[in-house]
Amino acid sequence: MQLADLLAGIARKIASDELNERVDRGLIALLRPYVDDDSLCGDERSGDSLMPSSASPTG
Repeated sequence: MQLADLLAGIARKIASDELNERVDRGLIALLRPYVDDDSLCGDERSGDSLMPSSASPTG
């Protein structure tokens, strides 16, 4: 197994938990740097939580 496969599986599990409202903010914070700003999310609420741009202040 490659490290990329492991990271992808963990990311999928964290995203799935977010979609099902079983949120772990610590894990989401660790995942956020690996999520591309151009990624598509299946639901706006979880997308707002998972996207890296949501961690940056806007103004």
